[in-house]
Amino acid sequence: MEFDLSKLSGIRRSSDAVGQRLMTEEERYVEAELPAVQEAKDTMTDCILSGDELRFTRILLYGGDLQGFLSEKHLMASVLAEAVNEQLYDEFADTVIEFDGNTPILVEDYLDDLKGMIPS
Repeated sequence: MEFDLSKLSGIRRSSDAVGQRLMTEEERYVEAELPAVQEAKDTMTDCILSGDELRFTRILLYGGDLQGFLSEKHLMASVLAEAVNEQLYDEFADTVIEFDGNTPILVEDYLDDLKGMIPS
């Protein structure tokens, strides 16, 4: 059996058209609002930091169960901190997360800037 991949775009368009016809008015409204809501939530850091890096930094900024998050994701704080520091280096020209023993700590000088970039 052979598939004609050149027809995929037409099939996708047809599928989208059928999906639009099947949507309720409320679903159309919600779908229309999603991009605006997402744009409001997006920050420069959402593009730079991965999901885990962003969540890690949010926990450090606003509190939360850091050990639970690390255990759930099977991650090491030191590895995440290094990744965040690397990703944000161009913005801050410095590290934003330091370690006090085994505990990651945000550099106090950058707290306000980070909070401005990363909503709670």
